[in-house]
Amino acid sequence: MNSDDYVEASQKLTAPTMDMHRAIVSLSEKLAELDRINQRADACTDSSLLSILHAARDTEKTAVAMLLEWMRRHDPRFDHALRSALFKAGPIVEED
Repeated sequence: MNSDDYVEASQKLTAPTMDMHRAIVSLSEKLAELDRINQRADACTDSSLLSILHAARDTEKTAVAMLLEWMRRHDPRFDHALRSALFKAGPIVEED
């Protein structure tokens, strides 16, 4: 996924939709990088390299959190979904 992966003609998209697309693409890239770093850290045998990988991983986590916060602030329904699901005790999925 990249910034050119629009399903509609970009001329028909509003600036907020294009900005949200940028955030979603960036989030996807950051999550993929976080996955790569986690795998590299698991396989790493050098303690000093492992420390560097952990620092890089933590930087990616911060970027993911900032992107999610930006998205929350710019999408009221996403804000509601996050407020309903995050930082709650008990089961993540409520059974009916």
